[in-house]
Amino acid sequence: MDKIGQALVSVAEVKFYDPTTDYELGSAFALTDSGISSEMQNAEVRGGFMNQLLFDIKHTRSFSVNFTSATFKPVYLSFQTGTDIVVGAKNVYVFNDCVTATNGAVILSKTPVGPVNVILPDGTIVDIAKPVSANINVGAGVNGECICSYAYNNAQVSNITINADTQPKTVKAVMHVRAQEQDGTIGTYEIVIPRLKFTGTIDFSFTADGVSSTNISGTALSYTDTSSCGQQKYAEWTFIPDTASIVEPVAIASVPSKIALVVGGTITPSIYAIRGGVYSNELLTDKLAFASSDSSVASVNATTGVITAASTGSTTINVTYDATGLNLGTTIAVTVTSA
Repeated sequence: MDKIGQALVSVAEVKFYDPTTDYELGSAFALTDSGISSEMQNAEVRGGFMNQLLFDIKHTRSFSVNFTSATFKPVYLSFQTGTDIVVGAKNVYVFNDCVTATNGAVILSKTPVGPVNVILPDGTIVDIAKPVSANINVGAGVNGECICSYAYNNAQVSNITINADTQPKTVKAVMHVRAQEQDGTIGTYEIVIPRLKFTGTIDFSFTADGVSSTNISGTALSYTDTSSCGQQKYAEWTFIPDTASIVEPVAIASVPSKIALVVGGTITPSIYAIRGGVYSNELLTDKLAFASSDSSVASVNATTGVITAASTGSTTINVTYDATGLNLGTTIAVTVTSA
């Protein structure tokens, strides 16, 4: 590395994984800012003439990350609330169902499951008791445009419950931060936090002249792995150099290599050429072939790699890369569950 040091460039890109299965849970690639903070508290030991400082013992290290996303994803809210995203039927509201009354007869666009609030053409507001269908009557002799608000049942919504007693989720976070040296050499710092506990803070600001950002901050929990001999850790910080090279790859790998989908869901995995040594990996976009071992569970587009979940079960997607005489392969484990 350059003697002067490196410039860390732009914001981080982040992916979140299940800390147990390593299945991908979400990503944050539209961040406006990202930061890492590690702090320690201290205990001073003083004594002697003028109460000299004899020891300064550092303890209680913390390791926190802060992400602010320019966009909103339901998974961010799920992380902070600690509750899953449930897809299914739920009663929701329509605020401005604009319909036309003919001698009081109105046909709503949805079937209400409760009372209907109606603003008549003359501005009068009336409430109609829960109707048995989408056909209601707002009063004899009423003609013209009416604005109706009511609840109805939507069969396909995504719902997140904010419980009073649920802990925020704990995930595995992988951050990528780009770095550059004065001689033009560039690379990526990868920060892996195997146990990131979200703060549980939910803070949105909705204004007429702006777009709300999303905070997805958290604090690392300590962990051990098989190579640490019991040493507690918070994170791993690794530099991955970029090297322009025509070195042929020795293998290919899918990211992610394990995928969990619900029936009807789709995903496109990223396939990388692994060059080994100090050579950087390369995202492959052509000369790839995909095949599913059981298309009744999950099918795959032979050239684009788009995987579509068809029915519950497990299957394997076989990926091959054939370029300049190479014939490399890898597999993707796919598990499909019901919605």
